[in-house]
Amino acid sequence: MRTELSPSPWIGYYGSKEPLIFGVPIEAVGPTADILICVAHMPKRSQLSPELIVREFCVAWSAGETEQALNLVAEDGVYTLHLSDGVLPFAGESRGKLAVRKTLHEMREHFEYLLWRPLKMSSDGETVRGQLEYLYEHRASGERIAGRCRFVWTVRDGQIVACEEYQDRALFETFLRLVAPRP
Repeated sequence: MRTELSPSPWIGYYGSKEPLIFGVPIEAVGPTADILICVAHMPKRSQLSPELIVREFCVAWSAGETEQALNLVAEDGVYTLHLSDGVLPFAGESRGKLAVRKTLHEMREHFEYLLWRPLKMSSDGETVRGQLEYLYEHRASGERIAGRCRFVWTVRDGQIVACEEYQDRALFETFLRLVAPRP
């Protein structure tokens, strides 16, 4: 009998079919047992790779755990959603953790995230680039939009200091015009 693991910021799938701890398959950590007890010293967040920090954010955000995701954002963190001005109230740049928090909560108010799955990720030093697949439901209209977007993250000392999201502007902005209330 294999016991299901409870959600943890240190345990996730990270694009793998097998559960991972710190990016290492559980089978490689120790023998299979009914209960997995991890007594190893947990590395400090600042010791984790930038890519692992971003993957932790993705796991939390995908699960709807906005505050858990925000725990990985630096106090002076910056989030930029590259869409034309006025398309969404939260598009553009959000500076500081409080502004990023407000933006992330507004995003969840406007859309239900049915799918938000990283597909590819690569890192070079403190920069992590990624592509992800999404399926959102616009809460006001009930209409859905699916697509792919790109992210560029900057991670320093175990915290996300910048995230830039690049949407397919034409697709996203056309969708928003189509679901806008008619006068």
